[in-house]
Amino acid sequence: MLSFPPEKAASLEAFEYRLREFPQWFFKAEADGRAMWLINGSCSHKPYITDDLYGPAVHPEYRHTGVAHRLMEAYISHLQGSAYRLL
Repeated sequence: MLSFPPEKAASLEAFEYRLREFPQWFFKAEADGRAMWLINGSCSHKPYITDDLYGPAVHPEYRHTGVAHRLMEAYISHLQGSAYRLL
């Protein structure tokens, strides 16, 4: 998706594993059949932000469109409707 620097980007295999094992933590939007916006994270009971929250990731051509903001709102709404407590 060209959103993270190569040294911080997850491999395709890592993303496939995450999508398969933890689909509840991924929200994506597509353009032309390809994922251009992605929010992924995990649940943590820590009182501070760590690398446990990984995204949002936005393809450079689709930045500043407001879609990532709407995905983040959907992610937060998903957490509020779950057993997880937002800090």
